[in-house]
Amino acid sequence: MQYVVMELTRYQDHFAQIQDTFGGTIQTTDTSSQVATDKDFQIDQYFSQEGIDQDFKVIEVSGKGLANGYAPLIGRILLMSNRANTMLSPIVFSRSTEQQGVFEITLLDQPFDPRQGLTEGMRFGLSAKAQTRTPGFGSHSHSGSFEAGHFSTVLAAASMKGQGVASKLIQKGDAATHEVLSAGITETFTQFDMLPLTYKSRKISAADTRPMHVFWHPAIEGETGPMAADYPDAVKLMMGAGVAAIGQPGVEKIKMLVDHAVKGA
Repeated sequence: MQYVVMELTRYQDHFAQIQDTFGGTIQTTDTSSQVATDKDFQIDQYFSQEGIDQDFKVIEVSGKGLANGYAPLIGRILLMSNRANTMLSPIVFSRSTEQQGVFEITLLDQPFDPRQGLTEGMRFGLSAKAQTRTPGFGSHSHSGSFEAGHFSTVLAAASMKGQGVASKLIQKGDAATHEVLSAGITETFTQFDMLPLTYKSRKISAADTRPMHVFWHPAIEGETGPMAADYPDAVKLMMGAGVAAIGQPGVEKIKMLVDHAVKGA
């Protein structure tokens, strides 16, 4: 736990440094309050059957369900079978901000231990995902290339593995930014070794009626149902992790690439 806290503190420091570099122009709105906004529901209404033991409860949910009565589960942290490792891992549902009528389920590839509950690292990791799927992330605002979604894409392009993204930004501008955001900026960060987490995400149509089994356990319960993916300033911390990963050479690349992120918007 102490190591995770130290790392998150380090990410915060690196974000502060990049803000100083660009004169405080990077958008820093905390979107945690936009996650799981429905505070007035009871989780037990969604239970369909007993789970692995008496403490685990099964919830059957589909894309069509998320578009209707199961919408309050969006942005809440639940559990799902991680077949690759025969364990349960934490997940979060989100709405695509780039595709209408599309949801996403994202599994954080870490084992859930009911004796320990959700760790701070799990909460941060899933919050970064959920908060980069909130309305406004990646939008066009007075911040221009320094809007959080656009600037995060520039960070990815400035990494050692980001040359392909950098080339697309130069060629296609804003269209390339939204290609990255549609695929998932958190996933891009992990693929480029900028965030020490592993996500498994897939899209779900709002018309899909196939049921998925997810789980609830008392250890993931918060004050208003399952804990929300509302770790404070998760997007800012994610960007700080990116800055820490790319180092000073990457910062120099940002200066060359940043204006391309909204070109043609």
